[in-house]
Amino acid sequence: MVGPDGEISTFASAVRRGRSALGTFVLELPARATIECCAQAGLDFAVLDLEHSAFDLQQVSHLTACCRASGIGAIVRAEAVGSDSIARILDMAPDGVMVPAVESAKHAAAIAAACRYRPRGRRGLAPLVRHRYEYAGRHGSAFERLDDQLLVILQIEGREAIAQAGAIAATPGIDAIFIGPYDLSQSLGLPGRIDDDRVLAAGAEIAGAVTPHARLGVFVGDPAAAPRWSALGVTVFAASTDGQTLLAGYEALQRSWPPLPAGSGEC
Repeated sequence: MVGPDGEISTFASAVRRGRSALGTFVLELPARATIECCAQAGLDFAVLDLEHSAFDLQQVSHLTACCRASGIGAIVRAEAVGSDSIARILDMAPDGVMVPAVESAKHAAAIAAACRYRPRGRRGLAPLVRHRYEYAGRHGSAFERLDDQLLVILQIEGREAIAQAGAIAATPGIDAIFIGPYDLSQSLGLPGRIDDDRVLAAGAEIAGAVTPHARLGVFVGDPAAAPRWSALGVTVFAASTDGQTLLAGYEALQRSWPPLPAGSGEC
């Protein structure tokens, strides 16, 4: 896909331009079919979750390749640990990395530096085959292009981080802020009540501080909540999870199953 500037358009560049994107979290069903179903359903991206899943890096590498083959964005959510732990995730060449529980501009700057090659940051450089294959024959440095195609997304999901949201979003090298409503609700003493007005008010405060500096994303449990978040400037939406979607599908099947005559009880 060629963008308006004549450059190859990537998922990262589309998000930076403010294009609306809809995706989901993958954290229970690490299979090629999961990604293919997301793509065939018309979703724009999948968040491959290392924070709350039992996935290992080999599985995430495979799912990242499946996303690329299926034509949807791959965002890998790292574990909530130090910024140096994301180096191996970045070498899988996902479209984005999401880091949870960021509470200060200092933390944001450390993550940005770990994600960008010099002179923008201090990311370790390895001449991996996947990098050469992806960027061979194109204009500019392969490693500059790797920087450009990577979204760095930070999660703000705690009471203490709300006041720092603007400074976090304004940190050079940060592309988007993603509101985590579940942990935000817990930090406000309202665990799991993500549609409570007080959680939404905190989200609105974060949005007001973030949108002048970076794109904004959020997880929604109910699609009916999307217009309210969109009005606050959200352009990146993650809805449901792989396991929740599968369960909902089977529940709908069971509810719609017609009544049938009872069998004889004999096999």
